[in-house]
Amino acid sequence: MTSPKRFDMQTFMVRFGCGFLIGGLAGGFGNLSLFNGSFLSGFLIGGIICGLLAWKLGDDFWKNFRDWTGWWL
Repeated sequence: MTSPKRFDMQTFMVRFGCGFLIGGLAGGFGNLSLFNGSFLSGFLIGGIICGLLAWKLGDDFWKNFRDWTGWWL
């Protein structure tokens, strides 16, 4: 039986930070262009959602994000 993965703060910070930045920019600009709303609110909401997903899913998140957006990463 294998033990569950131990929480690694460095991995969390890198994954969450990159996800927060990319998701924040996508959410902020998406909020501006689609809803004429505030950049900051879209940045925070998109950043937190993408940051948490990037942390939990890891590389699978980036593969799905690339496939969904059509971006080359």
